[in-house]
Amino acid sequence: MPSGQDIIYLYPDSTVSNTDWTVGSGTLHENLVTIAQGNPNASAAKCTANDATFVVTMQDINSDSLKGPLVSIHSIQVQFERFMESKGESNSLSFIIEDSSGADYYNENVAITNQSGYFPHDLTERTTTPVATAWTESEVNGLRLEVMGTLTGGEMFINWLRIKVTYNWSDATYPADGTESKLIMDEGLVTLKDGLTIVK
Repeated sequence: MPSGQDIIYLYPDSTVSNTDWTVGSGTLHENLVTIAQGNPNASAAKCTANDATFVVTMQDINSDSLKGPLVSIHSIQVQFERFMESKGESNSLSFIIEDSSGADYYNENVAITNQSGYFPHDLTERTTTPVATAWTESEVNGLRLEVMGTLTGGEMFINWLRIKVTYNWSDATYPADGTESKLIMDEGLVTLKDGLTIVK
C-alpha cells in the first residue's frame, strides 16, 4: 500500500484589503506569487508607511496536485522572502493566520534588523490549531494571511508569500459494494501489531 508524507504550497489568490503596500502593476496578491507559479512579471510588494497592512486569501488544497489521497495534515507553515536596501535599518513584519471568516488562528512577529538584501523566512511550523486539534482540509482551505509592516527606517519589500502544507497520503481505497466496505490495496505489506482478524 503506497503511502507517505509530502508537501504542497498554497499561494495568495485574492486581495481582501490593502493599505499602504504598493506593487509595480496588477493586484497585490498576483505580485506575491513566485515566478515559478506562473507570474514572470511579478514585482515586490513595498511597505510605504508605518503599520501598512494587507489581507490576502490563500489557495485551497488541490487534490489533483497531491501525491496520493490525503489522509491527514501534519502541519502548516508560513514562508516568505523579503528585501531591505541597506544595513542599519530596523523594521518588523507581523503575520496573522486567519480562518476563512477572518478570525485569528496565530500571530507571529519577525524582527528585521541590520540585514540588507534578499532573505527567505520560515515562521513557526504549526502542527495543530490553537485548540490543539489536528488541521483538517476544510480548515486549511480558505485560510487568510494578514500582514503588517512596521517601518523605523529605510524601505522594506515582500517578494513572495506562501503557506507550506505537509500532509500524509495513502493509496488505500474503501469502495462500497452495496452491502459492505472493502479495503483494497494494489501492493505492499500489511503488518497487524495486535487485534483480531476474521476472514469470511
